[in-house]
Amino acid sequence: MLNRLRVFHLDDSIVELNIVKSLLTRISDPVSFTVFSFSNASHLMDRMKRAKLPDILLIDYALNDPDVDGVSLAKHYRSLFPDIVIIICSNIISSELGIAANQAGANNYIAKTATAEEFGMTLYNTYKVSSIKQTLSNPVISKLKKTIIGPTFQRLINRIPALQSSEIRFIHIEGEHGTGKSFYIQCFRDCLPRSTLFFSINSITFHDQNQFQEALLEVIGKLKEAKGMLNKADNAWLLLEDVDYLDNRYQSILFNLLRRKATSSVGCKRTLQLHFRILSTSTRSVTELVKNGSFLPGLWNILREASVEINPLRNRSSEIADYINFFSKTLKGGPYSVSLTAMEILRNYTYDIGNISELKNVLVSMTETKIGNMLTPLSIPDYVHKGIATAIANKSTTADSLYSLPYSNQKVHNNNIILKWNSDLKISFDLYCDLLLVELLRKTSQELIKFGKKPSFRLLSKIIGITRNTLASKIHFLIDRNILSIDEVTEWKRS
Repeated sequence: MLNRLRVFHLDDSIVELNIVKSLLTRISDPVSFTVFSFSNASHLMDRMKRAKLPDILLIDYALNDPDVDGVSLAKHYRSLFPDIVIIICSNIISSELGIAANQAGANNYIAKTATAEEFGMTLYNTYKVSSIKQTLSNPVISKLKKTIIGPTFQRLINRIPALQSSEIRFIHIEGEHGTGKSFYIQCFRDCLPRSTLFFSINSITFHDQNQFQEALLEVIGKLKEAKGMLNKADNAWLLLEDVDYLDNRYQSILFNLLRRKATSSVGCKRTLQLHFRILSTSTRSVTELVKNGSFLPGLWNILREASVEINPLRNRSSEIADYINFFSKTLKGGPYSVSLTAMEILRNYTYDIGNISELKNVLVSMTETKIGNMLTPLSIPDYVHKGIATAIANKSTTADSLYSLPYSNQKVHNNNIILKWNSDLKISFDLYCDLLLVELLRKTSQELIKFGKKPSFRLLSKIIGITRNTLASKIHFLIDRNILSIDEVTEWKRS
């Protein structure tokens, strides 16, 4: 039986830390709390990495750091610890904060002005609800979670058992092309009992309202024929794809049908009762369509009884490397390795057209000019380079990486490799290649050291795009020719 919860509390005010700790440690019913207080995020992260994770992570919203607040920290911790319970604490509670906290992955938020009883019950109930959702997980979910990439889908997949076991009849899934809606729907179907009926209608394929209405009637008729399956609404599901492309006539038919929970065939007085639940999808924001008069507010109010929002890849850039590593291992002809510089370039692209599917297509394209089984910057399509350059020119990206430097408009000579030319000396092409390699090694090592990475042969060879053995042999050759000093190489390894 649950009788004590461990709470990690982050607040840069010592006074607030002491108040909350005193408040929570006095509570003993229905549960008691053990509180660990942290005045800065680095100490909290260090504790979470080396000690047992808390049951609840309580984060202050307003921190004395202009670049970080409780919402951004909640998003970061959620990406690292998908199953932890996160609650944001604030002096001011607003709907905007609630929406931001929810989008960041927080389980709840609470006002600092709450009474001791309210504070304790909020923490306890939030933890209890989260635990119930996790216990609803089935073997399919456990299996899926082992192959799911990134915390976004880990979190979304975790919701499926609770959605299916609830009284919710309408679930709307929203996300741009290529964000993973089809994958989520397949996971949703995999978690349903085998006896569940599942039908789908694509809204884009209809040309007149009779055709659309008859398609709905056909599905309803098939459901009616399945004896014994219509006693409960959760025994059948209808998937309505791309509802944002339904014109007003079809929206009216669907709205009237769902509002009455019954329908009749064209020219027929016989009524068919609707006993099923509905999944709907859209690639555009239906809320925005309602605002500009392109979608019926009443229909949208029905369809969004529960909503699943899949963010575009540009808004979860921390997951791009995970997808790259996954696809590079599973592409035909692989596994492939991706050089560090190529990885940085790919992480800074926005993938506005196709999101995850566009990222996969970029990697497929790169296999055309691979070096062995390595994908290097030379393999990246031109439109990716141009897209990043345009984004930086428009100041629409804040990427701070090894790759963003070549696109900078600033004249920073330290980012260039310069070989001095002396017309009096006859220098062969091979020697210039050797000199260029030396400067490339120096520049790459400096960048790695600056970013806290050790310039090992393995890492240098991966960035430059040659095998480790070839690089080692080349360095030995350069040392023998007195082009590179052994002391310099030793200093790289020591750094």
